Amino acid sequence: MGDLKTQKMKFLQSCTPVLDDGEYRIRVGQVVNLATTGKEIPEKTQLFSVKGPRYSLDPGSIDSMFPPSNTSGFYGNCLPHIILKRKTLPWERVVFKGKTAVRIEADVQAADVIPWLAVLTFDSKEAPVIEKKTANDILNPGANVVSGNLAPDTHVGESTTTPCLTIDVPSPLFNAIMPNLDELPYLSHVRSVDMDYKKSDGSTDGYYSLVIGNRLPLASGDGEKNVSLLVSLEGLGEHIPGGSQQITDKNTCIRMIVLAIWEYSAIADKFDFKKLLENLSPATTLKIESPPNAGAEMKAALDMGYTAMNHHLRDGEQTASWYRGPLVPLKVDVKKPEAKENADALYKYNPDNGLFDISYAAAWQIGRLLALKNKNFAIALFQWRRGNNQKAAFNNMMNILKVKLPNIVAHDEERINMIGGSLLHELTLNYMQNDLGQKMRPGAKDNTGLLGKYGDPAGLIKHGSKYPGLLSIEALEKIVASGSDIVEKIVQEAREDA
Repeated sequence: MGDLKTQKMKFLQSCTPVLDDGEYRIRVGQVVNLATTGKEIPEKTQLFSVKGPRYSLDPGSIDSMFPPSNTSGFYGNCLPHIILKRKTLPWERVVFKGKTAVRIEADVQAADVIPWLAVLTFDSKEAPVIEKKTANDILNPGANVVSGNLAPDTHVGESTTTPCLTIDVPSPLFNAIMPNLDELPYLSHVRSVDMDYKKSDGSTDGYYSLVIGNRLPLASGDGEKNVSLLVSLEGLGEHIPGGSQQITDKNTCIRMIVLAIWEYSAIADKFDFKKLLENLSPATTLKIESPPNAGAEMKAALDMGYTAMNHHLRDGEQTASWYRGPLVPLKVDVKKPEAKENADALYKYNPDNGLFDISYAAAWQIGRLLALKNKNFAIALFQWRRGNNQKAAFNNMMNILKVKLPNIVAHDEERINMIGGSLLHELTLNYMQNDLGQKMRPGAKDNTGLLGKYGDPAGLIKHGSKYPGLLSIEALEKIVASGSDIVEKIVQEAREDA
């Protein structure tokens, strides 16, 4: 089998754009020197704009979200996050007013670049109302409301009527849940992934940007509804915790632009990781405690880490079988694995109680499924099997030709085995043309054992008078009697008559 490809992932702290959003001018001029005189070609000026998302975000630029939208699960210990298809998106704008450049200078660390996007998570009781507004409501938010005061960029088509979704977050809640300015750079990053392992629509080169929330969803036993929002921080830098103008008036709200929304329900997991660790003790073992009335055989199995599982057999019958995983409460001698064609070959049967041990059979099947899920492994396995099948077919053909047409194999058996089917195919064609072909020609002395003697299969002589053509009956009889190639001779005669 071929070498399996190792999956690699690369992480980048940030990825700022080559050009910031804004208007640009290109001026091109040229001077041509001809001998002693020079001719200047008039300058040409071209204006162009670089525009990224600001008041809304194209859903096509979102790869995925977690927790998935409109789902329910044990999300209480997972930080919500969103994956974007463009690697520069979280750093294409600035959070502070008056600053336009976001590109990293030579003396600035990547961790110092603050993204303009953040993920905020709210439970059902504190979630703000999402409203439809315009760019004018951001530029002029009104009394007791603070915003980024973003003036529309008219050169890229923005206006005061440009629509957007907004939320007004009370300052106490904003200060409580909003990441600190020093934390924001660590809540966004870029990762490069191997696209062989990821389903793609072809819109990305393997680089994705991620924006991660800083707050865990609220979970409950029946499922607590939460909403996560991708919001814009453009122009709000001074008001973010850690900024110079943090809002302390509890009657003031901070207005933010909402770029993406997803809702989900978080269920509390009674066996969460923290509780399981707290319940560990030196006496804890990886086994099920035996019930008081357990027999000696059952107690011995449970002490070895086994548990009884319902087992559906292939013939439709149902039984119970013993199973244990790779983690066991005792030392197990590791033996060299034996190759098996299927999982059933690894069943162990105890005739004393009529029960199976399916541990190794389950491990075989799990390993098979994990291997086939790996794209590169599946391709390597297919190529290995195809190569074996081709080799078997080639050997079978060689054995037949050694018996039926030994002259082909005798030509150069060593080179045939080394080069393979391509040389064998070429030698077979040459043999049929140069050897068999001579025997199949009319008049050949040794053609009776091949296709029979040439006669008049087309009826040229017998019914020649009914089909007038270029040659007479006498000429046709002469061609057939000569033992020459009939078709070749007819063409020759036709050309001479012409």
